[in-house]
Amino acid sequence: MAGSLHLFRGRNCVTPGAPQDAARETPCASPGDPPRVRHQRFMLRLLKHPGPPADKRADCPAMSEIRASRPLSVRSQAARKLVRRAVRAALCTALPGLGPGSRAVADPDADPLAGAPFGSLVTLATDQTGAPVLLLSRLAEHTRNLTADPRAALLVIDSDTVHANPQEDARVTLLGRIAPDPDPALRRRFLARHPYAEMYAGFADFAMHRMTVTRAHVVGGFGVAGWIEDPETLLVPSDIATALDAAEEAACAHLTRTRAGDLTRIAGPGAWRVVALDADGLDVVPDGPPDSGPALRLAFAQPVASVEDADAALIALVAEDP
Repeated sequence: MAGSLHLFRGRNCVTPGAPQDAARETPCASPGDPPRVRHQRFMLRLLKHPGPPADKRADCPAMSEIRASRPLSVRSQAARKLVRRAVRAALCTALPGLGPGSRAVADPDADPLAGAPFGSLVTLATDQTGAPVLLLSRLAEHTRNLTADPRAALLVIDSDTVHANPQEDARVTLLGRIAPDPDPALRRRFLARHPYAEMYAGFADFAMHRMTVTRAHVVGGFGVAGWIEDPETLLVPSDIATALDAAEEAACAHLTRTRAGDLTRIAGPGAWRVVALDADGLDVVPDGPPDSGPALRLAFAQPVASVEDADAALIALVAEDP
């Protein structure tokens, strides 16, 4: 482990480049400790000692997949995959100024709430490119805010890996504009992710909305953060997204029919149905009546560009599953 970030020396740890007495000062997890314990002690040690250069720090297996020192394409894909597997997000909008439809921030002395941030909980899906898709009611406060000012932020937190210290959880804040979008594909993909929403999705006050992302702030854990300035790097190329969109329904039916055993091995006992497919993975639900919860996300190791690639990626997931 000479090339790794930390060296195990019994119950103490020496960080290359740190003072030699660091091992006596800072207890380190042993190889037998749970990963969470090793990670937390490692982060506490980083706060005391500068440790190795940042390019070496990125090699530590305890750090999150999203690291500022990794190439932009890798960080962008990791951020998109995090958003893909999320089922909820915190939406921040701005309370409108004085007057109907006003986009200007009113005089705070006249209206203290004008322009103030307003946070709310929303359920989340994505389109084929990876852009966030929301089913919103025009009666909701956040939808009224978006009508006046479409600028918004979505905070998405990784729910797959929960740490004792929430600051270590990976998360992505997406900035952009949210507007209604009548594309039927958005409704189909949202209901595939959230089948229980079928009962109210047809109400007259509900409509599909899509976020056009302009920037993203990515946090891969405690002390690991950075901006993604170019929104295009976060999205699947349009030609691939268009091709997968056209083939999605047929491909889902084909995979359900031909990969039933593989789906059971990955997702769990019982029969599973593929309800959504994109470049980053699949959404599956138990076969039968609509389930009470959101779909299960099966993420590919690497983005795919075709249905054939998706079939191969599913087989690779089976091979990885012990």
